[in-house]
Amino acid sequence: MHFLLLFMSAILLCCTPVCIAQQPGGFTLKGRIVDLPTNSKLYLVQDTDTLAIATSQGESFLFIGHIDGQANYYFLKLDTSITNKGSEALWLTNKNMELTGTLKTWPKLELSGSAEHLEYKKMMKISDSSLTKEEKLLEYKKFVLHNPNSLYAPHLLTRISGLLSSEEISILYSGLTEKAKASHYGELLHNNIKGSKSSNWNDTSNDITYIQDFTITDTNGSKRSILDIAKNSQYTLIDFWASWCAPCRSAIPLLKKAYEDFHPKGFNILGISIDKNKEKWQEAVKIDSTKWVHGLDNVQEANKYIFGLSAIPAYILVDKNGKIIRSTYISKTVTQTNQNNLPITDLNLYQTIAELIQQ
Repeated sequence: MHFLLLFMSAILLCCTPVCIAQQPGGFTLKGRIVDLPTNSKLYLVQDTDTLAIATSQGESFLFIGHIDGQANYYFLKLDTSITNKGSEALWLTNKNMELTGTLKTWPKLELSGSAEHLEYKKMMKISDSSLTKEEKLLEYKKFVLHNPNSLYAPHLLTRISGLLSSEEISILYSGLTEKAKASHYGELLHNNIKGSKSSNWNDTSNDITYIQDFTITDTNGSKRSILDIAKNSQYTLIDFWASWCAPCRSAIPLLKKAYEDFHPKGFNILGISIDKNKEKWQEAVKIDSTKWVHGLDNVQEANKYIFGLSAIPAYILVDKNGKIIRSTYISKTVTQTNQNNLPITDLNLYQTIAELIQQ
């Protein structure tokens, strides 16, 4: 996704009053991080896009810019000499906001001035709670219904859309205000709904639902068919991910465990990266040290044009004939452990695979 970068400038804060004009319709993000070295470079990033850059004076800094689509999440990154780890997600909007924190408690930061960030934090508390999957889903749907003007609501709806029927998604979307529908994720949601009318790939209750074949580029630079790969195993988990996606990378231990336990019994994993930077993708594959097949979604861009994915990680479990067994978006990948202390996903991925393999 691409966002308009109007300002990529370093603005120094000093003791004397400074008049700083906010870009009309844009945002200012004033911040202070305790123990931050002076003249540190700071970056607001998402995926491969950089929204803005700032340079600190003392512990303070200021970002000025514009968010295309009115609101979205970003991560604050510091000089690599300080840390290679980005901050927790920050939901920014085109308003005046303030950010505070310390290097000691990094990557946690406190953001004020963004209603969307407060809504995001509220939903994350539900995600991390002890509620059942069904209870969490109910709370998510209630939030969308009760906050039709929220710019965060369309994003939340895209995250849970894999758990809902097309009819439910359309009903929840129709209840949003025009402001929410015109947001970045509101438009993505609209396009996904249009696409679902011609494809019911995520309707796993339908026995005749099969994955559409598409081509990827593997690590050797060869073009490969998804169905050709899937037919060699009883079940294949297609994992849409990216090198910059923290939830995707945090799921690697779970996937490794599933692969180690079930690959000898007919289970396989296919990692499909939506990275635009080939080198960063290759580096991530090497660092993660995974044994399954990896490919780049750079031929037909299936994540966009076939599946209409608006969030990753996204998992699609298929059998050797390409029949879809389960598909979902997962926002908080590892949430609990089962009786054998094996990490499982929101939809009990490990348990699902174990039951299928034993059939």
